[in-house]
Amino acid sequence: MKLLVNEIFGPTIQGEGQYTGRPCAFVRLATCPLRCRWCDTAYTWAYTDALAAKHRDHVRYDFENEVHEMDVMEIASQAVTAAAGAKIVVLSGGEPLAQVPPRLQRVEDDDPEPVGQLAYELLRHGIDMHIETAGIRRPSMYLHQNVAHYTVSPKLASSGNQLASRRNMNVLEFFADTPKAVFKFVVTEPEDFSEIRFITNACRIPPDRIWVMPEGTTTEAIQSKFQMVAEGAIGRGWNVSGRMHVDIWKDVRGH
Repeated sequence: MKLLVNEIFGPTIQGEGQYTGRPCAFVRLATCPLRCRWCDTAYTWAYTDALAAKHRDHVRYDFENEVHEMDVMEIASQAVTAAAGAKIVVLSGGEPLAQVPPRLQRVEDDDPEPVGQLAYELLRHGIDMHIETAGIRRPSMYLHQNVAHYTVSPKLASSGNQLASRRNMNVLEFFADTPKAVFKFVVTEPEDFSEIRFITNACRIPPDRIWVMPEGTTTEAIQSKFQMVAEGAIGRGWNVSGRMHVDIWKDVRGH
């Protein structure tokens, strides 16, 4: 079983959301069907001039340098080493659930597949897999049985993606129904809050499972939006997240 991997690194800390500050390692998978204009990991998908043009930085990355086909057992071995005793490995992207075969993205199917097998292998080593996903694809049942936590980050209109590509209400409702999932929204402007309210109300997501976070890849950019984000969360019972890894290491890869 193989996956397309961009990078594996650690030990580090989780910089966002519910597990901020917790020690972990990261397995970042390559490729993503979304094209967020502010994406902070465009090196996982911007491999042509046309794709690079969709990102605000217009940088084209080299596919051969960024995408590595790896066996699941080798990924698990490297992730365990990178974790250095931490009990969490974060599977990020890109969009990690894009590598779950579509035929297995139904809750009644429980056949092993590569992402699920990786979760299983990590669990055998006493490590919980946390998945960061945009909430546009379902996990397989095999993966769902072995994963510990999902951070679901639905993309809003301000991301630049078309509605049909960035929102799948059936999938969001699936995640809303599992206690393994919390929701994290990247906020770029005050207008984002109306769309967040629509999604969270429609999916009946409890306020204590919602995080809002300012968009930015520098401390200055994040701080410039923090008050707006916090004031939008106050009174709704939503949680507020920063980006601790950016504050510590700036926007340097491998942290």
